[in-house]
Amino acid sequence: MPSQIIQVFPPSETFPLGNCDAVLVQVPATNACADTYIAQVHCIFQAVAKKSQTLPRYLEDSPLLYVQYFQITATPADDVTAGMYCVKRIFHQDETGRIFRPGNIIPLTAVACAIELIPVFGSKMDRTITATNAMEICDEYYLNTFSDKEVFNTMHFGLM
Repeated sequence: MPSQIIQVFPPSETFPLGNCDAVLVQVPATNACADTYIAQVHCIFQAVAKKSQTLPRYLEDSPLLYVQYFQITATPADDVTAGMYCVKRIFHQDETGRIFRPGNIIPLTAVACAIELIPVFGSKMDRTITATNAMEICDEYYLNTFSDKEVFNTMHFGLM
């Protein structure tokens, strides 16, 4: 597959909530198939050893990503009008009642490809949503499996 760019920008004047791309993550599973996840990348970084210490090889070899996962809530068969998967942000609540989006750190090599998420607006669109804030304001999206043949093949044949 050709190289792709994943953009992850912190909040700025242009992107007040940041600009973080979504990706298809494939993690080797215990069985023959890989587990496939949808995630939004919030940070790309490289682990660095302290002076006179060495890192384990798996931390030296690949940049790391901080991601927040989405849950698949509907398949193309569930919504034949759109014909796409529907995904929703995952939220957790801690013991103090604070609601947060849990995250995970994964190696860059676990990313299969960048993907396109389309906000689900419902019957009435929120007029405050723009191209610069849609990935942070919305909680539910369509996964555009028609934008790329690798995404299409992974989602339609890899998950079934």
